[in-house]
Amino acid sequence: MGSSSQAIVPSKDSPPAVLGALFPINGMETTADWLFARVPLRFPKIKIALSEGGIGWVPMLIDRIESMQRVLDDSDDFGDFSPIDLLLRNF
Repeated sequence: MGSSSQAIVPSKDSPPAVLGALFPINGMETTADWLFARVPLRFPKIKIALSEGGIGWVPMLIDRIESMQRVLDDSDDFGDFSPIDLLLRNF
């Protein structure tokens, strides 16, 4: 199923290659959205597969989540798990 619902729109002066180069960001945006909507927490056995966007953005997302965890304490929002735990378990 389609999951990002939208694509990044570069400036009108950008060549088509820019949209292609930014395409993986849709997967990162979708993953962060699903994680912080706590979909994996509410449905612990769900398996989420993203395709067509590569996986190069995954380390960057993990780094950003870890960075935000140091700044914002949202541990109550995820119970016994961290968003990274859920990422590794359900995606």
